[in-house]
Amino acid sequence: MINLNTPTQTHKYMSHVLTLEAKRPAVRKKPLSHSIQVGANTLLFLVITLSMIVTFLYLAHANSNATQGYAIKELQAERSELLIETEVAEMTISDITSLKALEADPVIKTMVAAADNVQFIGQETTLAYLEE
Repeated sequence: MINLNTPTQTHKYMSHVLTLEAKRPAVRKKPLSHSIQVGANTLLFLVITLSMIVTFLYLAHANSNATQGYAIKELQAERSELLIETEVAEMTISDITSLKALEADPVIKTMVAAADNVQFIGQETTLAYLEE
């Protein structure tokens, strides 16, 4: 087993790698605040641009809601008109089918009265005959 803490026991290729890593100069990394240098004009431009984008999105959403509200109001008005038409049609039907309207109908006046003596042959049949 190779002990890396003592240089005498290192492998011949490993000593080469260790010496290459030691020769590299140390690079000090700069913090993010040093690498990004934004001017006041750029910052103002970004703030105005973001404000405009947010305003545009708000207006688009408000416009969409207003359009949907208008469509709903139109549909509600159409529904109320159809309900009124339905009520008028039902009143017309009930007027036509009323007893007085049926009695006054000329077709019904021409009908013959029912026979007086009707006897059924059996309970399970629908045949009937008249007694004379």
